[in-house]
Amino acid sequence: MKTYPTIGETLHEFVHSSGLRVYVLPKPGFGKSFAIYATDFGSVNNVFTSDGVKIRVPDGVAHFLEHKLFEEEEGDVFGKFSALGASANAYTSFDMTGYLFSATANVYDSLSVLLRFVQNPYFTDENVEKEKGIIGQEIDMYRDDPSWNCFFNGLRAMYEKHPVRVDIAGTAESISKIDKTLLYQCYNAFYSPKNMILFVGGDIEPEAVREVVEKEVPDRRSPEVEVFFPEEPEAVAQTEVEASFMVSRPMLGLCFKEKQMEDPVYADAVYEVLGTLLFGKSTSLYKELYEENLIGDSFSYGYSAGKGYAFMQLETESDNPQKVRERVLHHLEKVRQEGIGNADFERAKKSVYGSAVRMMDNIEQIAHAFVPMAFRGGDFLTYPDVVRSLTLNDVTDVLQNGLSAKNCVLSIVKPNTRRDEQ
Repeated sequence: MKTYPTIGETLHEFVHSSGLRVYVLPKPGFGKSFAIYATDFGSVNNVFTSDGVKIRVPDGVAHFLEHKLFEEEEGDVFGKFSALGASANAYTSFDMTGYLFSATANVYDSLSVLLRFVQNPYFTDENVEKEKGIIGQEIDMYRDDPSWNCFFNGLRAMYEKHPVRVDIAGTAESISKIDKTLLYQCYNAFYSPKNMILFVGGDIEPEAVREVVEKEVPDRRSPEVEVFFPEEPEAVAQTEVEASFMVSRPMLGLCFKEKQMEDPVYADAVYEVLGTLLFGKSTSLYKELYEENLIGDSFSYGYSAGKGYAFMQLETESDNPQKVRERVLHHLEKVRQEGIGNADFERAKKSVYGSAVRMMDNIEQIAHAFVPMAFRGGDFLTYPDVVRSLTLNDVTDVLQNGLSAKNCVLSIVKPNTRRDEQ
């Protein structure tokens, strides 16, 4: 059991005999409970060994597997959650796959359903072939999404070899190579309990969660799995990439390829404070770009990191993407030379800290942040304290050593009135 005085929370944790890590965050009086059952298997895990056997899988396997687990021999598992008054869903990211539900009643019964269906795959030649058509339609939908393409074009320009450059769902060609044997191989390798995390939060009793886990999770053998990643060059693959879509105004993503930090909580905290200092809506850069109509209301920024990758990205609409890049890079260099004022730093830190503390009142947001952070070796519930402990030197060091012009990529989506030219 861990206590967090800053946010007034107590986290209960235990490791099941199977190796499954279980985290329970009681929130007495909360009307909704939320659970995520996740595996450390995402789109970037495409080359690995399982008990010494090397396996290379087609792009999109983790996402495909997520879809297929919801299908059982007797039908669709969503109906079971609905009958209990729970709402279920799932998602696949670069680094993990999570199965989740929210409920205001029948929480422990819903938890049993969650644990049971994820541990009982049902793949047949017929249902795998049927799913290819469904996922193919999803791939087509994202292929026609200008924002999605702006983002992934930027990733492909930043990363020459790392699989983070590949669309999470894969391509029509890559998923055509998936069969039930491959799905079972990946399932057996990555859906072993010791490779998984269960997080449950809400108005619940930790011991009741433990009882459900003891009943539903088998103590089965887990294979030895090792994941491999190609050696990624430090430099970006391209500095600018462009695509055409049916948009009324050009879109841009300005991406900075960063070096990964050992401490994931510290990394997220320092980049969030630095981003607020450099690009927040109270900064001179934002005000100038907005007043000159160089950026739109959609302007946003954020830091992402995972297995072998880290980047900061700015996104917005602009009639002059190159001018935005020029102004941002000039602003960064100016701040490097003049330094960050202590008052500005303290203001940004207080803003990020306040947002982090407020987030602790939302159990779903906590869960979605806690689980991937735990897979990265960090404890998200310490995030507010880490933010509060940051110094001016911390953000200055990151600015001096990162967000460089040489590792900057501009991804542009320009208007195209002729759809057949895309």
